[in-house]
Amino acid sequence: MMAGLSPLTRNATTSEVNSRRPPQFTGRLEFEVLPPAVRPGEPFVVRIHLRNDGRRPVKIRGVSVVAVVDGRRAPASVTALQREVSPQWRALVAEYSGVWSEAASWALEAVVTADRDERITSRLRAN
Repeated sequence: MMAGLSPLTRNATTSEVNSRRPPQFTGRLEFEVLPPAVRPGEPFVVRIHLRNDGRRPVKIRGVSVVAVVDGRRAPASVTALQREVSPQWRALVAEYSGVWSEAASWALEAVVTADRDERITSRLRAN
């Protein structure tokens, strides 16, 4: 049994914003795991939300997700569900779904590329 997918939300690392210029974006990525506890063989969904704490809208150019299971990286095909997130707003930008399997370590890395080539990254961990 996964350490109950509920620890995932508690173990989410802080988002980072990477850019060659001073960042224009203020906010973070947030994860929502459904259901909160999963056993091997059961389906689960991770919803990836972008919280824009800034004063300007954020235009999303792309979203990428990589599952890291026992050290092996597996890129997932996801589509950006929003193209813009309004100021002071939280929006669902992508979903990752799968069937849980026994693993010594599991993580989900999410990267949102915004206009001005800013990259907002966060990592969700279990186990």
